[in-house]
Amino acid sequence: MDPRKFRNALGRFPTGVVVVTARTQAGDLVGMTMSSFNSVSLDPPLVLFSIHRKAQSFAAWQSITRYAVNVLNEEQEQVSNQFARPSGNKWEGLTILTGRNGAPMLPNAGVVFECESYARYDGGDHEILVGRIEAIARACLHLPAPTRILRRPISPTSECGERPHPATGSRASARLVRISVL
Repeated sequence: MDPRKFRNALGRFPTGVVVVTARTQAGDLVGMTMSSFNSVSLDPPLVLFSIHRKAQSFAAWQSITRYAVNVLNEEQEQVSNQFARPSGNKWEGLTILTGRNGAPMLPNAGVVFECESYARYDGGDHEILVGRIEAIARACLHLPAPTRILRRPISPTSECGERPHPATGSRASARLVRISVL
């Protein structure tokens, strides 16, 4: 099978976009844009994503045990592009929030799953990482409208209070709201 045709065919399937973020044991920040994100199980609560074995940060992910899966909203295309770059300072211009598990979280994500590494599987040219969700949070600075793929929209002000103006909200102090702890 022609790999390009296969990849183009898969590109016809619309998916959400997440940025998976973590700190290495040395304290360095890592993060990658992913479209290969999926729920696995409700009991225990598990999600998965996959990393290409040739990705620059692949080696760093081998020792990471806790991470955050940041589900991006419709106004975060720039954040998605920033973390899709293979190198450079992906964190430039962002307010870094820290989750309960120590993983860095992105402000204004629609929702953040704080995960502990649960299992890893061979996926050909990718490695599949399965995470057990430890907590679910919203990292609020400014919340735009939720993405259109949500089945039950979440009010942008219901969990984080009044929405600050986007121009000033990006420098406002963050308010972390725990939706639930599993």
